[in-house]
Amino acid sequence: MNQLARTAVLPIALGAGMFDRMFDRFNAPMFSTASLMNQYRTENGSVVLEYNLAGFSEDEISVKADTALGELIIKAEHGEEGNKRVFNTTVTLSPYTSPEDITAEYVNGVLRITVAPLEKRKEESLVTIPFKKIEKTVDN
Repeated sequence: MNQLARTAVLPIALGAGMFDRMFDRFNAPMFSTASLMNQYRTENGSVVLEYNLAGFSEDEISVKADTALGELIIKAEHGEEGNKRVFNTTVTLSPYTSPEDITAEYVNGVLRITVAPLEKRKEESLVTIPFKKIEKTVDN
């Protein structure tokens, strides 16, 4: 296949308008290089997560517990359209964790989230589901 034939096929292979949309990402928000720095357990059993969020102010960061999904949602946005830094992450929580068990602090560009140790699971919280009995019939 010669060079001219390949050039003519390229826009069709990419789909209508795909070539122009390839450059749209240059106007999209920049994703931050923020990341999980540390994850450790303290002597009392608390779990600590530390994120490097240097360059964000405290009012640009949100930490929310979604109790219905059992998730901790961490978001940060800095800047304006065309020059925006964004950080998003989700951490799965134990079903026994309540929002009151979670604290967050932001000091010197480090977001530190502490999840208090869980109380021992109560035996009655574990319920056995019985099998439904189905009578077998013999088909002739």
